[in-house]
Amino acid sequence: MFNEFVLREIYALANAIFGTVSFLLSSMTSVLSGYLGMKLATEENARTTLEARKGVGKAFVIAFRSGAIMGFLLAANGLLVLYIAINLFK
Repeated sequence: MFNEFVLREIYALANAIFGTVSFLLSSMTSVLSGYLGMKLATEENARTTLEARKGVGKAFVIAFRSGAIMGFLLAANGLLVLYIAINLFK
């Protein structure tokens, strides 16, 4: 039905569309991760500062926990977007 040239053009167009959608999805993920990371970091820095008045130990615990929460949040965000992308391109 189609000659080889037309099939190559269709495959190239599909590849370009998938690449564009992947780029847009990853850029939105990056923006969301940056926003969530900065929001959480500023809130937890204020809490850490208030606890540092009482002692270094409590401030360290809060800073450590907030860093762990931020790491898990950003990793979960990346995995969620990866799952969505895989199901989108099936």
